[in-house]
Amino acid sequence: MKFSKFAFPIFLASTLATSTSDFEWKSCGLDSDIFHPLEVEMSPDSPKSGEPVNINFKGTLSKPIEDGSSALVTVHMNFIKIYQKEVDICGDFLDGTGISCPIPPGDLSITKTYMRGFPDFPPMIITTHVKAYTADEADIACLVLMLDKPARFDLK
Repeated sequence: MKFSKFAFPIFLASTLATSTSDFEWKSCGLDSDIFHPLEVEMSPDSPKSGEPVNINFKGTLSKPIEDGSSALVTVHMNFIKIYQKEVDICGDFLDGTGISCPIPPGDLSITKTYMRGFPDFPPMIITTHVKAYTADEADIACLVLMLDKPARFDLK
């Protein structure tokens, strides 16, 4: 599905307030979560339709992330839910990052490139909520990512 390549980044998409002109993220997780995000960056800051988008997640793992871990990704455009999918972290998400499971505890930096970039869409707010958990349902992380002012995108 074409849209899944777009939705997932904005997934892991989200924790303290950090922003560029268009992109913000915050953590909705608990102190007991396995992954404690410190930074989520999107480049370019104002992506154009059809161009690759890089999402970099930095933080600390208190326990390993192993096979069977997944994330529920929900995307809203202007508060209307348009996408929801369960994503295999060790498979779908880590594919192409050079990282594989199990991911050991410690500092972690993952950069995921989405070659298809963003689709054309009218100006709106895109919010992605990501709730990640292990195979035995322990919380890994909860992130909220928001992309605002997409009117700056190159709408062809």
